[in-house]
Amino acid sequence: MLFNKNNSGYLTKNEFLYGMGNLFTHNFEYLSKFIFDFFDSDNNGFINKEDVRLIFSYIPLIKDKYSFAYKFRLEEPTFAEQLMSQEEISNILSNMFKKPNMDFELFLYYITKVNIDPFIYPLITLYHYKPFNKEIIQYYSKFSTTKSFINLNDYDINKHVSTKKKLDKIKITNKDKETPIPNLNLKLLPSEILLESEYLKKYISKKELNELEIQYKPKTVHIPFSIQLMKNIELDKKNKKKNEEDHILGVNIENVNEQKDNDDYILKNIKENETEIENKKLFDSSDLKTNGCLTYEGIIIKLTNLKKLKHVYAKIIDNIIFFYEINKQDKKHKSKYNLNLSYLKINGLVYINEKKYYNFILVFPKKNKSYYLESEEIYNNWIELIKKAINYKEIDEYDIKEKIGIGKYGLVRRGIHKLTRRKVAIKFINKKEMTLQERQLLFTEIEILCCIRHPNVLNAYDYIDYSDTCYIITEYIPGGDLYTFLENRDYKLTESYTVNIVQQICCALFYLNTLGILHRDIKPEHILLNENYEKPIAKLIDFGLSDFIFPNELKNETYGTIGYIAPEILEEKFYNKSCDIWSIGVLSYLLLVACLPFDDDHSEEEIKRMTIEEQVPFPLQIWKKRSKEGLFFVENVLRKDPNQRLNIKQILELPWFDKYSKAKLPGNRIRYKGDKIFWYYMLYDEQQVKEYKDEINKILAK
Repeated sequence: MLFNKNNSGYLTKNEFLYGMGNLFTHNFEYLSKFIFDFFDSDNNGFINKEDVRLIFSYIPLIKDKYSFAYKFRLEEPTFAEQLMSQEEISNILSNMFKKPNMDFELFLYYITKVNIDPFIYPLITLYHYKPFNKEIIQYYSKFSTTKSFINLNDYDINKHVSTKKKLDKIKITNKDKETPIPNLNLKLLPSEILLESEYLKKYISKKELNELEIQYKPKTVHIPFSIQLMKNIELDKKNKKKNEEDHILGVNIENVNEQKDNDDYILKNIKENETEIENKKLFDSSDLKTNGCLTYEGIIIKLTNLKKLKHVYAKIIDNIIFFYEINKQDKKHKSKYNLNLSYLKINGLVYINEKKYYNFILVFPKKNKSYYLESEEIYNNWIELIKKAINYKEIDEYDIKEKIGIGKYGLVRRGIHKLTRRKVAIKFINKKEMTLQERQLLFTEIEILCCIRHPNVLNAYDYIDYSDTCYIITEYIPGGDLYTFLENRDYKLTESYTVNIVQQICCALFYLNTLGILHRDIKPEHILLNENYEKPIAKLIDFGLSDFIFPNELKNETYGTIGYIAPEILEEKFYNKSCDIWSIGVLSYLLLVACLPFDDDHSEEEIKRMTIEEQVPFPLQIWKKRSKEGLFFVENVLRKDPNQRLNIKQILELPWFDKYSKAKLPGNRIRYKGDKIFWYYMLYDEQQVKEYKDEINKILAK
C-alpha cells in the first residue's frame, strides 16, 4: 500500500491517481525511495535479503549465452527459467548484503556507486505494466486542459538520509545534466535513466528499449501527459448523477424507441456519404494510425438512459474507447471507458420497430452499455477489435467432455483443445453465486496460477473470464485425487510410499514460499496423483483460499478445512506461513496411521476444541509400526506453537526422506549452499535435478 499515505488500509481514488502520477513522472531521487519502500515489506525502514529476493522472484532473468549477462524476459517463464533466475538473484544479494539489513542511505549508495540492478529491475517491470501507453498520452494531451497536480519539489530526499552518516558523494543539488548513470547530483526522469543507462543496455534489447521509451525533454521540469490522462478518469461533475443512474440492465429491446431528433437526421445524412464522414471527423488521427495504436473509429448507435437510440462518434485507442458528440465541434470526448474493465456480450441480430440492428453490450462493474450497428460488416469489425482490446477468448476452443470433479461453485470437466488436441481440465466457476469477498479470492487464485510453474504444482494454461462465468484451464492429471486413492486402498500405504508423496508436496511448498504464496488449504482432496502407482507424481492444486504473503507479514483471515486448519487460525490469532506446515503434518499423520489426529464424526466444533486444547495423540500400538524418523517428523511439525514448528527448509533436510530415497537428497541439501539450494530444495530426486539442468542448457544454446 505504498500509495496509502495515512496507512488506513484503504486506497482512495485520489491517493491512487497521485501515486501513479508520481511513479511515472518523478525524478530519480523520488523513485529511489519508492523502490526502497517497495522492498521494505514491513515498513520498518530497513530491507533484507528476503525482502528483495521475494520481489526479484517475479522478475525473471535469462542468461545470454554470448555475454553471460542476465537480461529481462517479460514473457511468462518456465520452471527451469525460474530456477535460473533464483541463481542470479542469489548472486546479486550475496554481493549487495554484507550485513543482515540495509537502510535507505546504504541502498542509495549501493545503486548509484556499486550496482544499479536492484533499482532498474523492478522499475522496468513497473513501467512495462503501466496502465497507459505513450501514444494515448500524446494523443489525448492535444485536447486536455487539465493542469498537473504534481509538485516535483515536494519530496525531500534528505529526510530519509541520516544526518550523522550523510555522504558527500550523494549530496543533492538542483543542477540538471544528462548522464548515462543515474546519481543524486541530477534530477532525471526515469525515462532518461532507461534510455541512457549503459547498465541497462546490457540487460535489455534495443527493441525492448524502444517499447519502454517515454518522451523526455532535457533541462526542463517535464510532466508527461499521463497525469492529465489519469486525472481525467474522474467524470465531469455535471455528468456524475447521470452516470450513477446509468444501469441499463435487462432492457426489453422490443420497447426501445428510436430517437427522432435533429442529431439522428444529421447523422443519417452524414452516414450516406463516407467522404462527408471523413470531412466531419472531430480531429486528425493519422499519427496514431501510423504508430499502429488507433484500431478503429466510426459512427455507432448507443442506447441512452431514456432508452432511446442515439448516434455518436467512437474511437478505440489501444484499450480505451472514446465517445464524441457528432453534431458538435467540441474536440473533447463526451465519455470514455477502459475496455480492460469490461466484459463483452455479443447478441448479434435484433429487431427494433421492425428494423434490423446488430447489438453488443459492454458489461462494467456497475453498469451495462448497449450499442448497435446497422451494418453487419462494420459490426463484426467492432466486435473483433473489442475482443482484442479485452483479450477476449472463446470457451468454444475446447471440446467439453465428462465431469471429473466438483467444487463449491461448479464442476470440473475434462476437455480437449480443438487445435492442439491437448487434454486439459476445465474448472467451471459460477460467479453469480459468489460474494464480493469470494470474487476477490477468485481473482487472487488466478493471479497465483499465472505465476507458478513447478513439477509438483498443477500448471494452469489459461483462464477465460465472462461476466457471469469463469473457466480455469489446467493440465489434466488422470489419476484422481489422493483422498480417493486412499479410500480405494482402505488408507493402507507403506511408509516409503508416504515419504515419496510428502516430500513432493514439501518441495512444492518450498517453491510457493519462495514466491511468497500461502496455500491455506492443503489436504488429500487438493493433491492429484498420476496413474503410475510405482512412481507416483503428486501435484498440489486448488489455490482458491491462497494469498500472497511478505516475509514478515501476518494474516488473520479464517480459511481452511476443519481437521487440517492450524490451531492459531481457529483461535483467530495472527498467523504466517507455518500454518501450511501444520496442514502437511496432519496430512502425513493421516498417510502414516490412517486417521486424523483430531476428528469427530458429529461435530466440527468438537474438532476445533480438540485442535486448540488437546495434545496430538501418538498411541504406541500404532506408531511402533512406523520409523522413529517418521515419528520425529510428525511430532515437530504438529507443534501447537507455530514458532516451535520446523520450517520448510528444515523439514526437507530431515533424514526421514533419506531413509527411503536412493538419491539421498537431504544430505545434498545440507551440503550445497548459496544458489544451489533452490535446485535441491525445490526438486525431490537427483534425476529430476539433472533433467532441469539439461533443459536450461538447451535454453542457453538457443
